[in-house]
Amino acid sequence: MTQLDIQLQAAHARKDSAALAELYAAGSAAAQTLDEQCFLTTQAYIFALESNHPLAEKLHAFLVQNRRDA
Repeated sequence: MTQLDIQLQAAHARKDSAALAELYAAGSAAAQTLDEQCFLTTQAYIFALESNHPLAEKLHAFLVQNRRDA
């Protein structure tokens, strides 16, 4: 289990949407394939929307750029 996995589990346990947005975004940045990046960015975007996180706009732009959202 990676440090990111541990942090994600803890943030899920706390129901900390802002932290989850940041952690999934960090995971996306480290992902090895575009599909992995887009999956993790989607998760980050969902939690960013839930928490009104400032990352939401950037995450959405990434998804649009990669034809994962309109």
